[in-house]
Amino acid sequence: MKIGILINESKEEARALQLELMAWLEARGIATACPRDVYCRENVDLDKALHQLDQADVILVLGGDGTLIHAALLLAGRNTPLLGVNLGRLGFLTSLERDTLYQGLEKFFGGEYRIDERMMFDVELFRNDCMIGSTRVLNDAVVSKDALARMVDIRIRINGEFVDRYSADGLIIATPTGSTAYSMSAGGPIVAPNLSAVILTPICAHTLSSRPMVVSGEEEVEVTLLKASTDVMLTCDGQTGMRMKVGDMVRIRRSTVRTRFVRFWDRSFYDILHEKLNPGVSNG
Repeated sequence: MKIGILINESKEEARALQLELMAWLEARGIATACPRDVYCRENVDLDKALHQLDQADVILVLGGDGTLIHAALLLAGRNTPLLGVNLGRLGFLTSLERDTLYQGLEKFFGGEYRIDERMMFDVELFRNDCMIGSTRVLNDAVVSKDALARMVDIRIRINGEFVDRYSADGLIIATPTGSTAYSMSAGGPIVAPNLSAVILTPICAHTLSSRPMVVSGEEEVEVTLLKASTDVMLTCDGQTGMRMKVGDMVRIRRSTVRTRFVRFWDRSFYDILHEKLNPGVSNG
């Protein structure tokens, strides 16, 4: 067996835990692979670094949800399951906490786990009918204005049909996984992660009729920037950004690539939801 380990090296706690974890695994005769600097893209050959993980049975990701999302984007298409260990605050996506790490690993080695597959979006930005950028997201794509700017006007089409026009601070297009992130903070619904769906959540919409909407994951969504008085950004999973101009169109559709998480039978999505949204409150 081979275990990959990814960390955000800017976090001292993650670096210390990585060394501890490697010693624990190697004492049990388990090989490890720990590529360095993959969270710092400058002057790093990512393909060469990530090649070390090619034969890994699972990849441990030490950090918070942001670290795990970054790992999912880096490793998209490799099909290796990710096991997140929460060193952050919320940890909606992670499967283990720091104090349950080794107990969870023993369960993994004993086969007491399941694989949870999550849908991703392919996101494309068009200008004058030419694609000028593309990426993939696990959580969301967000069209938003500068903090001090006036609202922007956005048109929504689904499968080529006009649906709505928003005057708002922006729009969040989220996967079910992303429904517990920025979309939830903006008043969007929480959607079970095993569903195939697209969640459209306006940010501070000017009209009361502009409400969040959930559509099938089979639909193709087009978001066109109709009017803006200042800079507007398309931000994908909080990791990458592309500047938009009036007339630009963002196309979002379900990706053929899925992210695979290791989950344990004694901790469901609803357990995590209750724990994170109602800390200290009994579930009885």
